[in-house]
Amino acid sequence: MLWNSFSDPTLSFPGQDTGGFGRFQWILLALSLVASFSCAFNHLSPVFTAFSPPFTCSGDGGGTPLSGEELCLAAKNRGSSSDGSSDLCIDGGELTFNKSVMHRTVVTDFGLVCDQVGRVPVITSSYMAGVRAATG
Repeated sequence: MLWNSFSDPTLSFPGQDTGGFGRFQWILLALSLVASFSCAFNHLSPVFTAFSPPFTCSGDGGGTPLSGEELCLAAKNRGSSSDGSSDLCIDGGELTFNKSVMHRTVVTDFGLVCDQVGRVPVITSSYMAGVRAATG
C-alpha cells in the first residue's frame, strides 16, 4: 500500500488501529458516491429548468416580426406591461418560444420574458435556499 512506502516510521495509515479498510467500508463508500451523484444532478437542475430560449410573436398582423429584446423594447415603447401574456404581442399574437433546445422550462411555462426576467434568479435562489433549509 501507499502508506507502507513512507520512510518515516511514525506515519501510518489512519485506519490501521481499527482494522483497516474492509468490505463494509467499500460498500459505504460506493453508496455515498451514488448519493453524491444523484445530489449533484438535482442541484444542477435549476440551470436547465431556468433556461431562457429565444422567443418571438406568432400571428402578428403584418409588419416585420420582432423577437427577443426588440420585442421587449417595442412593448415598452407602446406602454404595455410585458407580463408574458398576449399584450406583449401586437394584434393578439401569441408569444412563441424556440423549442429546438428544450421543450419546457420555467420561462416557457410562465412567460418570464422582458420585465419578468428578473423572477428567474429568484426561483433559482429560492430553490437553493430550500435545499439549504432541508439539509440543515
